[in-house]
Amino acid sequence: DPDNTYWWGYSENLPQGSATSGVVPNYTQRRALHLLEWVLKNYPGADGERVWTDGSSMGGAGGKTLGLLNARHFSYARGVYGQAIPRNHRSSRVSQLSGHWGTPELNLSSPNGMGVWDYMDLTRALENDADARNLFVQTKHGKDAGTIHFGAMVIASALTGSSFYQALQNQHTGHFVVWDEGGHGSSDPVMGKNWWGDWNPVNDLRRNAPFVAFSDGLADDNPGDGQGNGKQNWSSTAGYAGTVSVSGDTGWNGDVAGTRNRDLRWSLEEIVDTQQTFTVPLRVDAQSGSGPPKAGYPPKDGPYLGSIPVIVNVTPRRVQLFKCLPGETIYWSFATQSGQAVANQWGEITITQLAVTESWQTLELVRALP
Repeated sequence: DPDNTYWWGYSENLPQGSATSGVVPNYTQRRALHLLEWVLKNYPGADGERVWTDGSSMGGAGGKTLGLLNARHFSYARGVYGQAIPRNHRSSRVSQLSGHWGTPELNLSSPNGMGVWDYMDLTRALENDADARNLFVQTKHGKDAGTIHFGAMVIASALTGSSFYQALQNQHTGHFVVWDEGGHGSSDPVMGKNWWGDWNPVNDLRRNAPFVAFSDGLADDNPGDGQGNGKQNWSSTAGYAGTVSVSGDTGWNGDVAGTRNRDLRWSLEEIVDTQQTFTVPLRVDAQSGSGPPKAGYPPKDGPYLGSIPVIVNVTPRRVQLFKCLPGETIYWSFATQSGQAVANQWGEITITQLAVTESWQTLELVRALP
C-alpha cells in the first residue's frame, strides 16, 4: 500500500482534485481482492476455503480491515500492532488519512453509502455484519508501543462506545488476543518473544466448516479500559507507553501482559452439524509447562495454571446446517449442565456460563427436547 491508504482506498477526486467531496472508493481493497481471485483461478492447488489475512503495523490494520470488511472471502484474520478504529489514530495519521478520505468531520461516503470513517470502524463492522462476526480474529499489541499505541485495542470508538477488545467479546466473535509490555514489534522485557505458545487456530478454520467462539471467560486476563495507572503522563502520540526495556513502567491500567481465549479448544473433526442437531467437543488445554517468569505475569509457553473448570460463553459460528431463526428456542446440554437458549435477531445462539474442564466434553444443541 505505497500511498498509505491504510488498506482502504482514496477519494475519487484524487490525484487531480482534493478529498473534500464525492465518494471514497475502496481501490486498495479491490486490488487485493482482485489478486486473490486471480490466484484462485490460476492455481488449482490453492484452497479458497482457507484463505486468511495477516499483517503488522499499517498491515495489522489492513489484516483486520480487509478480513472483517470482506469476511465472506476469508477463514481467519490476523493483524498485529494495528489500529482498528480510524478515528482513534494519532493526530498526524488522521491528518494524513484525511488527505485520502476527507476529514472525519466530513465523513465522505464509501461506495455503499455509509460514511467512510464509520464504515472503517471495525467495532461497527462487528456490530452490524454477521459475516464479520463469523470470522476468527487474532491480534497482538504492546502496551509500550509508541507508533500505534495500545489505545488501538482498549480505547472506545466514539461511534459504537466499544473498544475493539470489547466488541470482540460483546459480539461473541471468535478471537485470540495477546498483549504485553513490548513495543511496536519489539519483545516484552520479561516475557520475551512469542511467549504465549505455538497454538494457532488457523489450522482448524474453514469458510465452509463450523467452529465455536468463546467469550467472557473467567480465565481471560484484564487488558484494562484505556485509562492510566499513574505511572506515565498521557501522550497524544504514545498514549501511556513507558520505555520498552524497563519492565513494569507502562502507564496503561490492567494486567501488564495477558491473553484471552489462549487455552480453550474445540474439536473440528468431531463437530456434528445437521438441521436438527449441533454438537462440538470442548476442553481447556491444561498442558504442563513453566510458570510465570515473575509475579504478576502470565505463564510462558502455553500451560494453563488457573482454576478448573473455566466458566465461559460459547457461540457456534459458521454453522452450515443447524441455522436458527431469530427468536427460535433451542435446547442444550453439556456434561451435567442443560437449559434453553433463544436465538438473537440474526439467528445466533450463545450458551452462557458453560463449565469447561481439561477433559473433552460435548456441547449438544437440539431443536426439540429428546
